Amino acid sequence: MKRVLIVLVMGTLLVVSSSVFGQVKDEFWDQFPDKEKAQLITTSYDGSRELSIMCFALTDRLLQIMGLPEELKEDTENILGGPCLLCFVAPSGSEYFWPTSFVFTQGYSQYQIRYGDFVPLEDAFSGGELKSGTIATGLIAIPDGIDPTRSFSIWYDDESASLGPIDFGGPLADSSSPQADLELAIDSLPETVVRGDVVIIQITTTPYANCALALYTRNGAVESSDLSPRTASRDGGVAWIWQTSSQTPPGLVMLQVMASLEDKSIAVLDSFVIIDQ
Repeated sequence: MKRVLIVLVMGTLLVVSSSVFGQVKDEFWDQFPDKEKAQLITTSYDGSRELSIMCFALTDRLLQIMGLPEELKEDTENILGGPCLLCFVAPSGSEYFWPTSFVFTQGYSQYQIRYGDFVPLEDAFSGGELKSGTIATGLIAIPDGIDPTRSFSIWYDDESASLGPIDFGGPLADSSSPQADLELAIDSLPETVVRGDVVIIQITTTPYANCALALYTRNGAVESSDLSPRTASRDGGVAWIWQTSSQTPPGLVMLQVMASLEDKSIAVLDSFVIIDQ
């Protein structure tokens, strides 16, 4: 279960970066049907942006598009007692966020999220002040009184967005999914790396696919020329060598590899840990 949650956190950061900062938006955000995703942007009295909130229905479609493990949906439904949303919260500056401020409505019924109705995947999602650059991630249960097979709304403060009808059932039957004819696997990745050493990341994908790598430490996205995009060789091999430094923070490093070819794209998520010697 711990491994599943680590992978989920990486997917979270991917989607937030995609939708909030726009870099991968066209590749991922647009692949989700409107009925399975919601965006809420809260503003202050003077109209300035405060929070950008992204919510995705945790469906088989999401697992397939984001390369998340199939057992994730069942595990989270067991924890929260039913279907849920994967939510990501990014502040524009230092702003306050409380998960218990979420409200679901359907028809004339209203349901407030309470403690026990959500699972923080980061401490920041538990509630309180979010510092600039923070991304709070968590799972929110869809209340028992909500019928997800019909349209419903999610609210935060005075902002709302519609979702549904949502099929939380079996896998997609559409063979034209972006992953159908595009392969991607991580062949070599260390579990731990001593700070100051190099990290070698090797993948295999479809020959001549365009590949990109993103790393996230607790300080945010890693910026390095070592991580520049690559084109797969004719045997599908790609490798990156990243030189860590004394400025690299120890702890979990979340990794996202993306490959695209023509109109198809796929992502694989993993992680490793940087330690002090």
